[in-house]
Amino acid sequence: MSKAQFPQDREFTRVPVLMVTALTTDTNQVAEGHIHDLSARGVLFAGEPALAEGTLVAIQIFPAGKTEGVVLRARGKVERCTAFGLGVQFLEIEAESWDHLQNVIYLHAQDPDVVRHEFEQHHGLRRRRDAG
Repeated sequence: MSKAQFPQDREFTRVPVLMVTALTTDTNQVAEGHIHDLSARGVLFAGEPALAEGTLVAIQIFPAGKTEGVVLRARGKVERCTAFGLGVQFLEIEAESWDHLQNVIYLHAQDPDVVRHEFEQHHGLRRRRDAG
């Protein structure tokens, strides 16, 4: 995808992916579908049933499909609902999942050096404070 299709006016690069994903609400409602873009801050999720903005969710992302491989786990919040899907912001990510998430982003990034710099400027999801 070109930069025109994926503007990068964000704190973290987002990358195009297609991964099976499940969102589970605090009331155990499960929305199953897939993500089609991913960043260190969140995902764009397309699936059913649709969830309301503000809904807190447990996120499971299956990079290699549901039957094998690593599962990325996080807590998040539905920040926006669009015709393309739900924008879900990560609130917490398990340490092992954070490492795997970074690797997935590096693998799919157009410019891994830019992504590496972004991660170096942050401690997890938070920006490192200036030393001076």
